[in-house]
Amino acid sequence: MRTHAQRDPEELEGHLVGLIEASREQASEDPFRNPVLAVTLAITRRFDRDEIGEADLDALFVRLRAQALSDRAARLRAYVGIEHHPDADAAMPARLVAAVPDRSDAFERFRDGIGRTAFAVVFTAHPTFGMPKAVAALLAEAASLDDPAARAPLIEKAAQLSTRPDAPITLDGEFEQACVAANHGREAVDAFNGALLDAARKRWPDRWTELVPKPFAIASWVGCDTDGRTDIGWWDTLRYRLESKRMQLDRVMRRLPAIPAAGAVRGLAEAA
Repeated sequence: MRTHAQRDPEELEGHLVGLIEASREQASEDPFRNPVLAVTLAITRRFDRDEIGEADLDALFVRLRAQALSDRAARLRAYVGIEHHPDADAAMPARLVAAVPDRSDAFERFRDGIGRTAFAVVFTAHPTFGMPKAVAALLAEAASLDDPAARAPLIEKAAQLSTRPDAPITLDGEFEQACVAANHGREAVDAFNGALLDAARKRWPDRWTELVPKPFAIASWVGCDTDGRTDIGWWDTLRYRLESKRMQLDRVMRRLPAIPAAGAVRGLAEAA
């Protein structure tokens, strides 16, 4: 069996990109030429001549995945505003409090405004099918880090993993991933509300305890929307709703401080 030295992934990438560009140029002159098939044939022939091997392509795929995941982490940071507003969790609530006009009914206006849900975040399941859970977790962790150097090891680790969706795709799997996302969202809302109360306490030290902020709602239709599906029964919807409630009660119990003032709430949660 013939053997060859493993090719450098960067060099192989440049070589194949050159093949693609050449095929596209040739296709502009020949309407019957398919650049994809032409490049595929070129790669196959290089396999036959033992110029490249499976290990070469595996290394190239890792390199390409790392580039794609790095770009995606950057887009994710930009999409949620981390890149340009790293202190948004505390700064935005403070700006909302400061923006309330200084008038006799300022507190009442603010209380009514944040006491009414203005935005709802609904998590779906379909986008999760295209990425394994392990890769998604590493990508999210990397996107949460400010230092690009700190992101690199996570991206490299994710690039070593398969990009095939986790199998099999089940309703329970959909629900589990939606719950993970919803719980992260709930933690973010709690942090936002906490910062909102901190800012309000500074401006209205005698009345801030009257506030019940709920500007955001977190929800998911996974397991509840039966439109076009035959694998969701009413019992599934009821079960998922109960599981969701239980998870939220558990979250409340974990977050409640061990102080007398929280005793009443703790009792309600334990009795539920």
